[in-house]
Amino acid sequence: MASNKKSEKNKGMEIILITRRESKPEKYENSKHAYEIFEKILNYEKYELRDKEHFWVMGIDNAGFIVCIYIVALGSGNQLKMTAAEILDIAVGLKSRRIILAHNHLSGDVRPSESDILTTNMLYHSCLPFGIEVLDHLIIAVGKYSSFEELGEMKKIKDDKTYKEYSEGYIEGEEKGIKLGIEEGIRKGEKVGIEKEKIAIAKNLLNLNLDIETIIKATGLTEKEIEMIK
Repeated sequence: MASNKKSEKNKGMEIILITRRESKPEKYENSKHAYEIFEKILNYEKYELRDKEHFWVMGIDNAGFIVCIYIVALGSGNQLKMTAAEILDIAVGLKSRRIILAHNHLSGDVRPSESDILTTNMLYHSCLPFGIEVLDHLIIAVGKYSSFEELGEMKKIKDDKTYKEYSEGYIEGEEKGIKLGIEEGIRKGEKVGIEKEKIAIAKNLLNLNLDIETIIKATGLTEKEIEMIK
């Protein structure tokens, strides 16, 4: 079963890559334009693949041209899962600072589900700290689509503080962690330096044949530590 799924996924990816190679680079215009491209790709596939839920990422370069369309996941029936890491990996690999997400609803209902909204929210705010912006998320079916951007959902997602605060908190926490790590490193370095200095002084005093008690007073080392230097 695993090998069949892999084969199907590869076929889907192959179709997309052929489609992009055979046409001239296109400049992204709007949600409807993106939908028309995704619809052509879906219609180009064999019938048995159309009956599965797809999740795509469209990469857009700095000049606004569509550089590639990549299929992230090909679901069994209407079950489909993907992670932010997969989306980021594709976007970074394609050098796309802006991406459009898209998936198809086999039911024909293109209204975003609660799960669709939560997933888009998570992906948007997960990508943002890496300088990658999710411009839109399209849900497509035969002859129709819905767009998060057109529905005003993207604005809600951008303003949502749940993931935003999490992302900002993560970055702030990481920066604080690095700072604390550096400070701790300096403290440890200073401590090691002082200990080494004490040992060097103790060695010099031992070479001068001074008694242990004098060396203890001069360095603050214990008798045992001084004995170990000898």
